[in-house]
Amino acid sequence: MAVEAWELTEEDRDRINNLLSSPLDFPLEFKSWILDQVAMNVPPIPIEQLQGYVKTRAYGNSSGTSTFTATSTSFADYGGPSLSGLPDGVYLVLYGTKVTSTYGRYTISVNGGAGTDAESVYVETGGSVTYSGVRLKQQTLNAGAAGNTIGTLMRKDSSGGAGDPVFTQCWLVAIRMS
Repeated sequence: MAVEAWELTEEDRDRINNLLSSPLDFPLEFKSWILDQVAMNVPPIPIEQLQGYVKTRAYGNSSGTSTFTATSTSFADYGGPSLSGLPDGVYLVLYGTKVTSTYGRYTISVNGGAGTDAESVYVETGGSVTYSGVRLKQQTLNAGAAGNTIGTLMRKDSSGGAGDPVFTQCWLVAIRMS
């Protein structure tokens, strides 16, 4: 389909500039139509494009199909999922895993801190049976300009008897609330 082009006169250009420079002078019918058009066909604007918006934002990571065998009864970083460069704020942190073989604990480490049993996912299993565990907690991050890090830690639980727990499908999600 051919598009026909024509030259605008100087008078045409002046009229267009006048019309576009004063949107308050647009005809009422056009203003009503444009409002309806935008309301019914909201343009998709990614939240990241809204400068200064810092409220709800989700960050996530998972270990995929990797497995981790915890050989210690102390929490240690076995290379599970982590999140780094998080801005300060209040977060809802969700974390979970599947465990096979024996009892295991899975928790988070905030800015390199130690993990605790009180905040861990405790999974009791035995033999080749696999069980899942999930936990969530509210966490305030305040490392400042350096950025915050949330990592995951694992350990075997001595009440599980012999053997080392195998952690699979580990995941970590942090949702910024404010």
